[in-house]
Amino acid sequence: MPSPASLNFIQSADNACIKGVTFRSVLTLYDDAEGTEESDLTGLSGRVRITDDNDTELWEGTTGGGEVEIDVGESTFTITIDAETTDSFDAGTYHIDIDTIDTTASPDEVDRVAHGEFQVVK
Repeated sequence: MPSPASLNFIQSADNACIKGVTFRSVLTLYDDAEGTEESDLTGLSGRVRITDDNDTELWEGTTGGGEVEIDVGESTFTITIDAETTDSFDAGTYHIDIDTIDTTASPDEVDRVAHGEFQVVK
């Protein structure tokens, strides 16, 4: 199971979310804090939620909806938010939660693998 991590998607060349531009971020998930043991993501789906300070949802993406892609061989979790959607975001700082979901468990087992700030800029 991936180790929980804290991420900040704030304005930088590597991870800015710019209004009207497709946002894409690829995260490699690891089972250890040193980042040497890649996570086994076999059979998992993913979900990403972006919310404001009042826990009002700005956006949710899932593997089923195509906004989240899990590559088992590379242990990566890719988030893609299309340009039309980012154009609808107000500039500001939001909260992001990144989860893996094991739907073979009953009930579904949801693990928070990362969380942090998500900044939208003009």
